[in-house]
Amino acid sequence: IVRKWRPEDAADALEMYSHPDVMRFLPRRGDDALTLESQRASLERATTHYDSLNDGTGFWAVELKGEGKVIGASLVKKLPTLPDIEIGWHQNPAFWGKGYATEAATAVLAHAREKQPGQTILARVRPGNLASQRVATKLGLCKDAELDDMGVSITLYFRLIKYLAVLFFLMSVCAVPALWFCRLGRRIAQ
Repeated sequence: IVRKWRPEDAADALEMYSHPDVMRFLPRRGDDALTLESQRASLERATTHYDSLNDGTGFWAVELKGEGKVIGASLVKKLPTLPDIEIGWHQNPAFWGKGYATEAATAVLAHAREKQPGQTILARVRPGNLASQRVATKLGLCKDAELDDMGVSITLYFRLIKYLAVLFFLMSVCAVPALWFCRLGRRIAQ
């Protein structure tokens, strides 16, 4: 379930964002150690910020259905240096490999396409983050370029190609391999 963050989610968020396997792929958020209160304040700031924009962007909790436990996060945001919309996902490592990130990211992608029609949608994925690269590929995003991300690190960009519905149809009818699908999509989109 993708939903708004609640104050009581701070402990689950702290568990996720204090895990070194999660944070090695995310930008550093300062030198201060995370505490329950700082995590709660961070969630409140993010929720207030996206609510005030009222443009379809957001940062949401991913709750395990029937459990009430937050196992991840999904986001849609405008990029400051590009005209594109970014989608993203973070997940507690205890729940990796179960399809939850793909399921939540699929919902967020549909939301982004509905609220930001015609926008190019991308995901920034670090080169070593193979699991997120697989999620991006499952969403129909294709590797576009390796770029320096504001001098911090090299990041892979996956862009949603323009004629995705046509290419999905061709892929399903012709059993076109995913790599060929991405290459064809890039040519059509240009």
